[in-house]
Amino acid sequence: MDYLYQYTSLSALAQIVKTRSIRLNSLKYVDDPNELASADFRRAGKYCFVSSWTSEKEESIPMWNMYSKMDGVRIRLPLNPFEQYTWEDPRQKGRFVTSCIPEEDLYQENMFPVMEEKLLHKVNYTDDERLLYPSLRRQMQHGGEDCAGIELTRLGKNKNSAWEFQKEWRYLLYFMPVSLEELLKDPEQAKRKMDDNIRNSISLAREDY
Repeated sequence: MDYLYQYTSLSALAQIVKTRSIRLNSLKYVDDPNELASADFRRAGKYCFVSSWTSEKEESIPMWNMYSKMDGVRIRLPLNPFEQYTWEDPRQKGRFVTSCIPEEDLYQENMFPVMEEKLLHKVNYTDDERLLYPSLRRQMQHGGEDCAGIELTRLGKNKNSAWEFQKEWRYLLYFMPVSLEELLKDPEQAKRKMDDNIRNSISLAREDY
């Protein structure tokens, strides 16, 4: 597979051409509203941003109807078309990160990216509610010690089997509702604040990226 496809409107295509960028939206705006919830947080999906594509080369009438109202375009792009930036991790000196996120976007109020090596994911279709509504709380190892954490990256990768006709692939980004300044000043307090913010569904600085 060398290309992915997306059905969209003419205005959306014009915006892509004008800005030379692809917009990722919060899971709160996807076609299945159930994706917003996890097993332990009611609206955790708002911290997961997604751009949805299909691997299906043959044109699909249902997809034309759902996503372009039969009056739009079907666009094709190569896999991972995004510009890459390299910068030193501000939380770990000497560690360099290569990402589609430029360094200046690390410094946003109440919004810090989770750094995953893999941006593109093939959607898994399932009826297993443990996957559809994953538990995000995890016991992790940090500095040789056990600590509690929230694994946002379990979101956005599974959909109900009823959507299997889409053959969907997703670009996924995750953002913690806490600022880099807070993470650098007091990491433990920042983690507690992030937990509280997710539990209370506190909004990020923006709802798309």
